[in-house]
Amino acid sequence: MTTKVFLIIAVSFLAIQNSYCQFGSRNVVETGINKIIDITTVDINNDNLQDIVVTKHFNHSNVSYYLNQGNATFDVEELIDSNLQKPLAIASGDFNSDGWIDLVSVDYVLNQVTWYTNNAGVFISQIIDTSLFLATEVKVADIDLDNDLDIVVIGDIELAIYYNNGAGIFTKQSIPQGGDPTEYYALEVDDIDGDGFKDILVGGTTIRVYKNVGGVVSFDSVRTNLIPENFNLSFFIGLTDCDNDGDIDLVSDGNGNSIRWFTNDGNGNFTNPQLIASDVPNGNLLSVNLNDFDNNGGVDLFTISSSFELVWYTNDGSGNFSAPHFIFQGNSWASKVYSSDLNNDNLADIIWSSDLSFHLNNTPLQVNYQENYDFSFYPNPTNSNLFIKTKAQGKLSIFNSLGQLIYQDIKLNKGNNAIELSLKPQVYVLAFNSNNHITKRKLIIK
Repeated sequence: MTTKVFLIIAVSFLAIQNSYCQFGSRNVVETGINKIIDITTVDINNDNLQDIVVTKHFNHSNVSYYLNQGNATFDVEELIDSNLQKPLAIASGDFNSDGWIDLVSVDYVLNQVTWYTNNAGVFISQIIDTSLFLATEVKVADIDLDNDLDIVVIGDIELAIYYNNGAGIFTKQSIPQGGDPTEYYALEVDDIDGDGFKDILVGGTTIRVYKNVGGVVSFDSVRTNLIPENFNLSFFIGLTDCDNDGDIDLVSDGNGNSIRWFTNDGNGNFTNPQLIASDVPNGNLLSVNLNDFDNNGGVDLFTISSSFELVWYTNDGSGNFSAPHFIFQGNSWASKVYSSDLNNDNLADIIWSSDLSFHLNNTPLQVNYQENYDFSFYPNPTNSNLFIKTKAQGKLSIFNSLGQLIYQDIKLNKGNNAIELSLKPQVYVLAFNSNNHITKRKLIIK
């Protein structure tokens, strides 16, 4: 549940210097691989280190991975699947609940959705579908809240959900478009109205909302028509809380060279567009990633442009985005930027594809304890003990990074509270419900 935003170009030498202090120098994982289409990270071998997984096209057409050896080093490339033609996207999740993270990819030419079962670090491919025309993007989420992970995919004109029975057997459901016919370019999944069910947004000639009601997804014409459509094509959409008001906002580009965010009114209606960047110079935006890179509680935005520039836009936590900070000037094709904690320091590092490279995040960790929040807590990160201060009595629930409920309705009194948590190291979301108002904050367990 994260998102961040964008701005234009005119940066001082001091800003460039500060950016390089924030992020370390470029570390190249492998050279000569300048046609990577997608990047994700997964702990493939359960060693508590995030490994890099990529899809490639042009010079190669495969899915492969690089094992994280620790100390900012990665092993040589290992193939997962070379029987592909144009794999565009990759996502991850434990689909059969065996404790090993699996992968799923989509192939644009083969119209194919493939599940790669992780068998103790060895991947076995299973083709789920070969009929999704021009398969473009894939996401993983528990759509029907049955405690297993489903797969959401878009093709050229089709939105499909593959419902998981819990044992890795998938049943496909195609969701009717609704409205005028359109091509699909972008996909995002999150709970936009706080009812506990993940909704689906699709970008194309318009941004379309598909509402999830009790696990059944259908086109929502009311919410779709409320989104201002002053932009043209939307190649990127993101869902995150831009202004820290406890609900999920919408971030979108327009024709690949501008970007803005839309306020969520708390009921899943997106209004009040706020421009972040317009007429991005030196080429179009090729990839965007949203995360809190400076650890200030606000979701920032990283991007790569078609001129191979790696650029960072910071968020002050209230939805106000900075001028661009230039991190690196590449000199070859770079189509993807991604973020993950590669060295277990609880900071989001940057991974990108020109060549396959990463920059470690050097931000000093800080405690966020803000009195203006409905509830505040420290330390963050923590191991187990958490001290919470609230402005009113309420109940606390805790969700993991997949949106699954871990703790429910922990009673908190007005004032000071202390709780002890037993959680695995990762990022969690705290949801504090007081007088039917829910405030959400990020917690890091180290």
